[in-house]
Amino acid sequence: MAESMRLGRAGIAIVAGTALALIAAVLVPLLRPDPTPLARGQKVVFVGMTGIPWEAVSSRTPTLMALADDAAIANVSVRTFDLTTCSVAGWATLNTGVRTRGIAGSHQPCQEYADTFVGRATDSSGRLHLWDTLLEHNESNPLHPRFGALGTAVTDAGLTVAAVGGGGAVAIADAEGRPLGPALPVSASGTVNDVADAYAQVKAADLVVVDLGSAHRDTAPSSALEAALVPPGRVSAHTRALAETMDAELGALVTALEPGTTLIVSSVGDSDRRTSRLQIYLQTVIGEPDHGLATSASTRQGGLIQNVDVHAAILAALGVEIPATSAGAAVTSVASDAGPSTLADANDRAIMTRAVVVLFYLLYVFGAALIFASMVITIRGGRFGIHHVFALAVLAAMPVASFLINFLPWWRAGRFSTISFTIGVILIAVLVAEIAMLLVQRATKRRLAQERAGTGQAGGVLTAPDAGGLPAIALAPVVIAALTALVIGLDAMLGSHLHASSVLGDQPQSGGRFYGISNAPFSIWAVSMIFLAVVAARVLAGRRIAVGVVVALGGVAIFVNGAPHIGADFGGPPPLLVGFIILVLMVRGVRVTPLRGLALGLAAAALAIGISWLDWLRPEPTHLGGFFQSLLDGQAWDVVARKAHQLFTQVPWPGWIVAAVVVSAGAVCLRRSGLHLLRDRADFPELRAGAIAATTTLLLAMLINDSGLVIPLIGGIYMCGLWVIAGLDGTENERYGRNVFEA
Repeated sequence: MAESMRLGRAGIAIVAGTALALIAAVLVPLLRPDPTPLARGQKVVFVGMTGIPWEAVSSRTPTLMALADDAAIANVSVRTFDLTTCSVAGWATLNTGVRTRGIAGSHQPCQEYADTFVGRATDSSGRLHLWDTLLEHNESNPLHPRFGALGTAVTDAGLTVAAVGGGGAVAIADAEGRPLGPALPVSASGTVNDVADAYAQVKAADLVVVDLGSAHRDTAPSSALEAALVPPGRVSAHTRALAETMDAELGALVTALEPGTTLIVSSVGDSDRRTSRLQIYLQTVIGEPDHGLATSASTRQGGLIQNVDVHAAILAALGVEIPATSAGAAVTSVASDAGPSTLADANDRAIMTRAVVVLFYLLYVFGAALIFASMVITIRGGRFGIHHVFALAVLAAMPVASFLINFLPWWRAGRFSTISFTIGVILIAVLVAEIAMLLVQRATKRRLAQERAGTGQAGGVLTAPDAGGLPAIALAPVVIAALTALVIGLDAMLGSHLHASSVLGDQPQSGGRFYGISNAPFSIWAVSMIFLAVVAARVLAGRRIAVGVVVALGGVAIFVNGAPHIGADFGGPPPLLVGFIILVLMVRGVRVTPLRGLALGLAAAALAIGISWLDWLRPEPTHLGGFFQSLLDGQAWDVVARKAHQLFTQVPWPGWIVAAVVVSAGAVCLRRSGLHLLRDRADFPELRAGAIAATTTLLLAMLINDSGLVIPLIGGIYMCGLWVIAGLDGTENERYGRNVFEA
């Protein structure tokens, strides 16, 4: 009994690592800086425009440069539904507080200042001309915008509103399309002339919304293929010239503002119809300079907010309660010396990342197909060697390399950014794989020396389990999985800075997930944690602590992924719970019967609802708490239906058929070559249990989340890399075996 309780060095390392992971999951998030509320003035002046990113702010726009030095500044994601956002959609979103469609279709140029905002924007009854079109285009809006939310919230609090320009009129209109205060028309040039004089006529209002005009260069929208593959160009001379004109008008307005006025300046739409860019945002109180980076609870990123937060920021600056229908959060600030150049650089990174996403997926998927095909061919031909294992290790290291590359400013290479990204990711993956294989080599040589010293012979030390229960070859995927889990987990705990603008994550201009762990990284995280649990079960086999360590690793995986302040993922914890329970049951030799499967499903649903309920209790709940509120409101089915629709429509049905054929063919080939993941290896039985657990997790996650084939595709390739290497048993062919590192 005493012998069975001895852990050995590997066992001690696993137990210590698990304990550190548990401690880190609790303590590391506390290292994130706490944002501070922004100062409030006596009234609010909101100045909006269209198409001004921070790249257009320079010495030629002195007013914006001066304001940026004294304000909380940020990039703002203006995405609503289309690839790019037109003016009316931006102003309508400011009105409702949720993403709202405009009057231009997704395949149409904007044409809004030419057709809509010229001259008087209202009819004889005071109703906006565009309102019927706006309502019609939002009948199918799944977010069900409540028009008039901004102006109604202000006037219900006993305050007054006014507008200058057509966009301002849209922002303060009520549900019927009638501005709730004076609305001065815009000039025929598309920019407001003498904005200071216009402001003087309505300055008595508590909230004045000014449409400063548009720097939008109208074009036909990009196709999805162009947007995905063609790197965008620089901000146009047209946009820069209009930015200078608007800056001069803004300068005259700032001079007219009374001290103590809260000034919010933000671009509400994109610069053109071909490239989605982050836009400018700044907030300050006149006469009370306070520089920092603006942020919000909806992004948790210093220097980044989203368009729906602007609605909330205006109301918070007025001291008005934010309506429950608003999707935004109040804007706060974190201390920083960063200026416009830093925010412009962040925008460049986001744009260039968007341009290499498809490239990375193609490189990863087709690279995997090539590597696995060559392995099958060489095994059947008796030519399988360690270089194939190295190639597989490089493939498995590519996801973590795609995160680590963001420590390097690859996007600053201009037209060569795509090349620098590709080479950088491959080199990092090769480096990680080389380190992993060097550890395998070192362990193999040590075991060779030990066997020769004891018996005078050495056999099968590369692929046979040692006294600790783990084959030397399995050290390679252990290193890769541990590094991958460490990077993804720590990044989520510290605020998802690597995840933001990563090829596997969501780029901020797309308006998806700004923090936590999104679907593709979740698949990598889940597979990594399950594989590490498999290794722990193997090394600690026969010891009482083994199940406890596996359960603890599952707890870390679920907590980091699902905790609202870390991963904030609704669709991740249930599949992880099911996967880890299956792993524990199979490791203990317990069959997973249909009744136990039903119990697992109920437990997973209870976990998801429980996490949502806990988040709902927080002062500032995330989308997890929002789902629980939808349960209370009887609207949860709408959320589920929308997710299901996204799941099955993001990939056309031929894609599902092709995927099924490719997966089936790949499984048959791997099985015939002896590399299939579900084989029952007698000296490493935990591998089969882990493969079943990981596969179940990925499939359940695909059904619960809205990313279609992304989760099983990315997670499945990564899983194959880890499991195939760990499962090599030395019988692949005559050339592969004990002396592979001896030369």
